[in-house]
Amino acid sequence: FGDVVIEYKLSSADDSTYSKNLPSAAGTYTARFTVTETTDYEGLSETANFIVAKKDVTEPTIESKVYSGSNQVATVAQSGLYTVTTNAGGTNAGDYDVVLTLTDSNNYKWSTTSEAAVTLTFTIKKVQLSIPEENNTVFTYTGSVQTYVLLANDNYTISGNSQTNAGTHKVTVSINDTANYEWT
Repeated sequence: FGDVVIEYKLSSADDSTYSKNLPSAAGTYTARFTVTETTDYEGLSETANFIVAKKDVTEPTIESKVYSGSNQVATVAQSGLYTVTTNAGGTNAGDYDVVLTLTDSNNYKWSTTSEAAVTLTFTIKKVQLSIPEENNTVFTYTGSVQTYVLLANDNYTISGNSQTNAGTHKVTVSINDTANYEWT
C-alpha cells in the first residue's frame, strides 16, 4: 500500500482548504482519506463528514438571600466560560434577573438553551417572623383600661389589646411590611 494521508476541512469550505491539522473548533467537517498510488497499487481517496459538537456549559446555581433592607445582588460562581452581563439585584423581597453570556458561543452552549445568553433567577426571600406567643392572662373587670401584653417588635403592630369593659376581645398582630416579612 501507499502512504495514508488524512486531511480535514470545514464541510462548507472549498477543497483547496484541506489541512492535516485536526479540527478543534465546533463545526461540521469533512475528512479526506487518501492512499497514495504505488507501482503495485492504485491510489484511492474517500471522504467522510463528522461533527465537532459544542461543549455544554451547566448554568451555575444562584442561591437565594433573605431581605436585609439593603440592595443585594446574586453571588455567581466565577468562570472563564461566561461573563455576568446583568446582576443588578434589588432591595425588596422578590425575583431578579441574572444574565450570563458565554465568552465563546462558537464552541460552547448552555445546557438549557442554544442562545449565547441565559437568564437565571435570583430570589430575595421574605424575613420569617415568629408569631408572638399568647399568654394565659385572665383579667377581672376593674373599670380601668387593662392591657394584654405581647412581646413587642418593630416589625409588627399590636391592636385591640387595651380594653376597659368585661367580655371577650380580639387582639390583632399585623406585620408592618408584608412585602418583605411574613409569619413562619
